[in-house]
Amino acid sequence: MAMKTTYTGVYITIGVEQPYGKVLDSKDLYATARDLVAQIERHCDGVDYSEINFQTERVCEFCGSNWTEGNNEVYNGGCCAGDEKTVLENVG
Repeated sequence: MAMKTTYTGVYITIGVEQPYGKVLDSKDLYATARDLVAQIERHCDGVDYSEINFQTERVCEFCGSNWTEGNNEVYNGGCCAGDEKTVLENVG
């Protein structure tokens, strides 16, 4: 018997990224994604379900630098004055 590969589902990915020169918070990005899903479901026949997935990135809450300190949730290696202040307040 020869093996045969068949499709069991087809998935279409539509991305919502930060607009150029503008930073949206997670709530705004989720609202935009929900609006797009509603439009797709309203205008496209044959959509069985929709799902919103997120891609995340860990950054410093003060300056936005990439998080470099692994699982340390308080200190990002002194990337900015806010980071330094936070580590002093939390660690001593």
